[in-house]
Amino acid sequence: MKYFKSLMALCVIAIISSIIILIFMRKDTKGLPSPITEDPDTKALTNAKAIFWDNYVPSIIEDDYKQLSSKASFKDTTNKVYTLTDIIGKRYKLVVRYSFIDCDLCVNAIMKEVKIAGDQQSIKDVIAITTSASDRDFLIRSRENQRPIKVYNVTDGSAGLIMENKNFPFMFVLTPDGRAIKIFPPMKENVGQIKAYLTKVLDFVNTCNKNAGV
Repeated sequence: MKYFKSLMALCVIAIISSIIILIFMRKDTKGLPSPITEDPDTKALTNAKAIFWDNYVPSIIEDDYKQLSSKASFKDTTNKVYTLTDIIGKRYKLVVRYSFIDCDLCVNAIMKEVKIAGDQQSIKDVIAITTSASDRDFLIRSRENQRPIKVYNVTDGSAGLIMENKNFPFMFVLTPDGRAIKIFPPMKENVGQIKAYLTKVLDFVNTCNKNAGV
């Protein structure tokens, strides 16, 4: 009986000690941030990936190596009209394609990286093609944004690609015969991918033009 009482006493002491330790641990952690159950950046990237895959098969694959419309016409900020052949010349071009319905933050993120890339490589063969709500809208946006590259406005709204005016900007290489290759849909949430694409594709464009002697 005496042994049983001693055992009970030890159990009570152990329980009380555990409670005291938990209380002090709770006090020590008071004020610390709660565990993050959802990373907002991860969620944004997940949504961006979903957008990419939703559009990959019906848009990117079908537009790859597609000939742009020879009937498309373009205007610059001086209101001068160009044909597709005028824009291309005989050189490979890297095109940033966007429209007035696209997210400005997305377009700005691309342009920022293009400007940064220009410190490392030539970007004289990088152009932008946009669709504007009107000629006036094109001029206003061009003045406000001060793009690091020449911007052309598609007068008819489309140059013949499925991906155009789908509410997300994209980039591609325009070949001398007017085809779209190396299509890439950049996402502002992943700047690293934009940098990597620009590094590789600018090297490709500049090398092709050098080898062609143009």
